[in-house]
Amino acid sequence: MNIALILAAGKSTRFKSDTPKSLHEINGEGILAKIVTCLELTDISQIYIVVSRENISYFKDKFGDKFKYLIQKEPNGTGGALLTIREELETMEGNLMVINADTYITNKNIFKDFLDDFENSNVEGSLLTAIKKDPFSYGRVIKQSGLLKRIVEENDASSEEKIIKEVNLGVYLFKINKLRKVMRFVSSKGNLNLYITEFLNYLQTKTYITGERDLIGINTKEDWYKASKLNQRRINLFFLSNGVKIFDLDSVFIEEGVIIEEDVSIYPGNVITGNTVIKKGTTLLPNNQIIDSKIGNNSLINNSIIISSEISKDTKVGPYSYIRDKSIIGEGAIVGCFVEVKNTVLEKNSKVKHLTYLGDSKIGKNTNIGCGVISANFDGVKKSQTIIGDDCMVGANVTLIAPLKVGDNSVLAAGSTIDQDVNPYSLAIARSRQINKDGHYKKSL
Repeated sequence: MNIALILAAGKSTRFKSDTPKSLHEINGEGILAKIVTCLELTDISQIYIVVSRENISYFKDKFGDKFKYLIQKEPNGTGGALLTIREELETMEGNLMVINADTYITNKNIFKDFLDDFENSNVEGSLLTAIKKDPFSYGRVIKQSGLLKRIVEENDASSEEKIIKEVNLGVYLFKINKLRKVMRFVSSKGNLNLYITEFLNYLQTKTYITGERDLIGINTKEDWYKASKLNQRRINLFFLSNGVKIFDLDSVFIEEGVIIEEDVSIYPGNVITGNTVIKKGTTLLPNNQIIDSKIGNNSLINNSIIISSEISKDTKVGPYSYIRDKSIIGEGAIVGCFVEVKNTVLEKNSKVKHLTYLGDSKIGKNTNIGCGVISANFDGVKKSQTIIGDDCMVGANVTLIAPLKVGDNSVLAAGSTIDQDVNPYSLAIARSRQINKDGHYKKSL
């Protein structure tokens, strides 16, 4: 039986956040969530997590009963955290993997590879390490005859030891039957503060060297930033190598899980997150924010925000459009500058080009919505729908009082306030008649 223990009881003092640092996200994916995802690729059957009384609620709110929770009652180091699982191990056989929760994973197969290597080795413990060009702040790995002799922390290392490039990455494997004996011995010593590395000193331990950037320790906001930049570059280079044209790798933010097809062009300043799909041939001009949305083929999006909506093929959006709340923009439609569309269907080849709000509406095919049109969808108690048919013309500054239905091929005259249904092939005018009084201005002087 293989199990995992995640150490998450730390106070995140250097990270300076009320939320435990392992619950923070990097490119849309939580640090701890990424650890769990990678563990699920192994044959580990149960995940335990060590938390404190102060932070357990954060983890339960996020993960519920996904873990078995262990409480570290006193802040007595990583070794003390390891001892919280001692009772659970009394009747177990197999291997225990221990992981620091503040470890960000960039190689999804790292835990599987580490465990496979350990199971094929005749040792009692193993330590995941990397060769770092700059090993500053990491514990240095001292070896003897190919096995681990000890780990020296940065502050305790001599000048000769600081030259060593192989460092501890904070992931460990133990044979459970051997670890139980060491736990009894270490516990009997009564140390007030324990490091997990002390347990390795009593076991025949090897190291497994992985890539320098496969795991990144997150202790400060600066570490978080570096990991985010590194991962973002990896994501952007992936899309670049798969036919997406990204004009500035450093200014385009794309989360894990986003799907972008080839021949998409992405200009600087775009933020693309959630369950977003961008189809072939689309151009994202600068400074768009696209969240949980689908963008169809050969569309043009310019300086706009699109949230939880669908943009069909051959559409034009922006600049400065705001499309949200399950809106659907039909093929060939245009949503222009300073237009907000909320929970609205705009069908094929319809246009809403300027300074307009459409909320809870359905607009038919080939309909033109003029400048300054407002759908008044809220009466103070409930929201109602506006339905406008095909081939209609809605003039400038028309106010549409919902609930409202306008039939096909109708015209709503500019400046009207429409609060009654309009039949097909009708002209609706709802405004005061213009009166010109010739010479009136001269008489008033």
